[in-house]
Amino acid sequence: MWNSLCRLPLLIALLLPLACRPSNGGGEETDPNAKPLITKTPGPEGDKKATDPGDKAGPKAGPCQDLTDAWYECIFEENPAELVLKGSPVIGPRDPLVTIQLFWSVFCPECSYLITSVFPEFLRNHPADVQLQLAALPSFAHPVDLEVMQTAYELRAQKGDEAFWQFLQAVHKKTETLYVLERPLAGDARTAAMKTFEQRCNEPQLRPLVNIFRLCETGNPDCKGFEACVQEKYAALNAGQDLPQVKGEKPTCAELTSRRFDCIMKDYVFDIPVDLSPQLGSADAPATVVVFTDFECPYCGLLAQNLTKLHKKLGAKLRVVYKSYALGYHKDGQLAARLGAAIFEKKGSAEFFKFHDTVFGAQDKLSRDWLMTLAATHGFKANEAAAVLDSRDRVQALDHDRMLGDLLRVSGTPTAFLNGVHMKVGDYDSLEKTVLAEIDRVEKVFPKTDRKNLYARIAQTGRANLQALVKASGVDEKRLAAALKAATHRKTIDDERTLGAQVCTDMPCLFINGRKIQSDPRPLLPRYLEESRHALDAGVARDKLYPHLANLRNLIQTLAADEELHQTEVFDFTSACHKPTGAWTSLMPAFLACAAPSKNCAQFRRCVLQKNPK
Repeated sequence: MWNSLCRLPLLIALLLPLACRPSNGGGEETDPNAKPLITKTPGPEGDKKATDPGDKAGPKAGPCQDLTDAWYECIFEENPAELVLKGSPVIGPRDPLVTIQLFWSVFCPECSYLITSVFPEFLRNHPADVQLQLAALPSFAHPVDLEVMQTAYELRAQKGDEAFWQFLQAVHKKTETLYVLERPLAGDARTAAMKTFEQRCNEPQLRPLVNIFRLCETGNPDCKGFEACVQEKYAALNAGQDLPQVKGEKPTCAELTSRRFDCIMKDYVFDIPVDLSPQLGSADAPATVVVFTDFECPYCGLLAQNLTKLHKKLGAKLRVVYKSYALGYHKDGQLAARLGAAIFEKKGSAEFFKFHDTVFGAQDKLSRDWLMTLAATHGFKANEAAAVLDSRDRVQALDHDRMLGDLLRVSGTPTAFLNGVHMKVGDYDSLEKTVLAEIDRVEKVFPKTDRKNLYARIAQTGRANLQALVKASGVDEKRLAAALKAATHRKTIDDERTLGAQVCTDMPCLFINGRKIQSDPRPLLPRYLEESRHALDAGVARDKLYPHLANLRNLIQTLAADEELHQTEVFDFTSACHKPTGAWTSLMPAFLACAAPSKNCAQFRRCVLQKNPK
C-alpha cells in the first residue's frame, strides 16, 4: 500500500452501506494517482512487452521472442524530449550523467515514495552523477497542496535548494497527517464496532489480517509498537510475501478485541474543503455533513431526502455540503451534475439546492430533455442550457470533487462524512441519531460563547502538523506569513503547473534524461548511466549530455522512414522477426546480431548503427 490512508478503519470495510458503485469497466478515470508507477519490490529491468501467453497462435520462444522481450523498448521506446524547468529546485551536481525531473504533488503517494526512498538512494550512491529537478504540479482538489508548495518555495527563497529538499522529504514521509487525523472510537460507534469485529474476525476474508494481529501481539506492549508491526507485515503481505501462520486461535478474537481494539480501530478525521461547494447552513453549525453523491443513484436520492428533512428539523445546527461524484455509466447523472454546477456558479447555493431537491425527488424523469425543461425554471435560456448539457469540455468544479473523492477513497455513492469522519448512512432514524450524538459531543467541547467556524476547527486540525514541519525547517515565519498572504510564489507554481499539464497525463510524472518513465526507475538507472558514459566516450561534452540524450530519436525512427513501422505492436514485431518482409528484411539481421553482445540500449543502438542496415 502506498500510504496509510489505505488503512481506512476496518469498520468501514465491514459495514459498507448500500451504494451505487462503479461497474467493472468503470467510468471515466479522473484520478491522477490511479495508475501506480512503481512498487517497493523492483522487477526485472523495465516493463518488458511480450506476446500474450494466452494466444496459442503466437510465435514460440526463441531468438525472435528474446529480441522482443529484451530490446523492444530500446528500438521503439517513446522519443525523449528536452524538458526545460527554468528556475526549479535542483539537487545534485551541476553537470550530471543522469537528469531526473519530477512533477510532484502532496497527493501523489508514488511521489512520496520516490522523494523519501528512491531518490535519496540515487543521490547517496551516485553523488557526482545524478541530479534531481523538482517542479510543482498542484492538485486544486485540496488547498493544503498549494499551501505546502508555497511554503516550500518561500523556504527555498530564504535558505536554498537543500533546505527545500529537506522540507519536501519531511512533508512526504507522512503526507496524510496534513489532512487526516486519527482519534479513538467512542460511544455507541465503539460499542457497535467492537461487537462486529469480534463476531466477524474469524471469517475467511479477514483471516490474513487477523493472523497479522496475532503475529504482532507478542512483544509489543503498547499501541505504537503494535501498529508499526501491523503496518510492516501488512505491507509485506501486499508485496506478495508469505507470512508465518499462527497456530491455533490464540489470542482469541475476544482477547484481541479486549486488548487491541483501540490500536486497530480508529476514526479518521478528514480535512475536506467545503468553501467552494454548494451548501445549506452555516460554518458555525456543530454538525457538517459532506456528501459525495450522484443524481442518478437511487440510494443517493434516499439520503438526499433524509438530509433535507433533517436539515429542516435541526436548522442552524446542521450544515449539508454537496460534492459531485457522478459514476461513469450514469450518463444522465453526469448531465445533471453539469447543469447543477452551472446553476451553482450562476445563482449560488440556495438555487442549487432547489435544483438538487427537484432532481432527487423525480429521478424517474431524469433525461436530457427533462433537464432542458428544468433549466428554464432556473433562469437558463434554451441555448444556454443546451450549451451546458451538450458540452464536452471539462468542468473544473466537478473534476475537483472527483479528485477529492478519489483521494478520500470514495468507492461508491452516496459516501458521507460527518465533521470529517466517514459515517454510515442508513434510514432516517439512524441518521438523525448519529447527527444528534455528534451535535451533543461538539456542544460539550465548545462553550456557547466560542462556536465560530466550528467545522474548520474540528476537521482542519491536521494543519497543525504542517505548522510543526514549518517550525522545524527554521524558516522565518513572519516572512513566510507575508509571502503566503501576498501569494509571492504563486506565479512560479502556476508556470510549472502549466508545463506539467502539457507533458503529464497522470501522476507521478517522471522523466529520466528526457524520457518519460512509467515503470520502476530503480532498475533503469544503470542503463541511463551507461548510456551517458557511452555518449562521453563518443565525444559529447559532459555539460551537453542532457540536451544530447534528450534529443535522440528512437532507433526505429533513425533507421526507417516508413511511418507504419513506428506504430508496430509487439506481436507484429515478433512475427516480422520470424518472417521479415519489406523494411524488416534489412533491419532484422542487425537487430538479431546485436542482441547477444549488447548489455544496454546504448551498446545495442551503437552496434545496430555501425552495421548500417540501410
